[in-house]
Amino acid sequence: MRVGLYSTVARKPISRARESVLPLPCGAQAEDIKARRQQVTQAAAAGHFGELLNISDFFSLSGCRDLLFHTQEQSVTLDGVQVFLETNGLTFLGFDIGADVLRAYKQQFPTDMAVANLANWRAFEAANPATFLDMYQFWIQKPLDLAARSAG
Repeated sequence: MRVGLYSTVARKPISRARESVLPLPCGAQAEDIKARRQQVTQAAAAGHFGELLNISDFFSLSGCRDLLFHTQEQSVTLDGVQVFLETNGLTFLGFDIGADVLRAYKQQFPTDMAVANLANWRAFEAANPATFLDMYQFWIQKPLDLAARSAG
């Protein structure tokens, strides 16, 4: 199964911006979103929230609404992912990740041949917090229960 989850680490700049930008009123119109986006743009010019200007969603109305004003967004850490996998008997197979990130990871952790050690990925993310800015996208599987299969 392929899973996509927001990274708490990578989304810290977004969370900080959300806390400082006024919430949208119920039934907000395009002008409301544009005004809030202008606030963030001005803050970026003053040295705050500049990371948001590198996110393509910031520049469209629907993307900006989702990025800055999503009221039910939840994010997780890799520790939380690890606990979930262990609790549910699932195996982490690896991330869908760009070649540049993969190359940098392999350079830092050359003994992780499967590129699937979550402890290593936690360390990598701590050193490179924007790695999962879009989201964690990874593959998991439930191992085949041979005993149950042969009994059936």
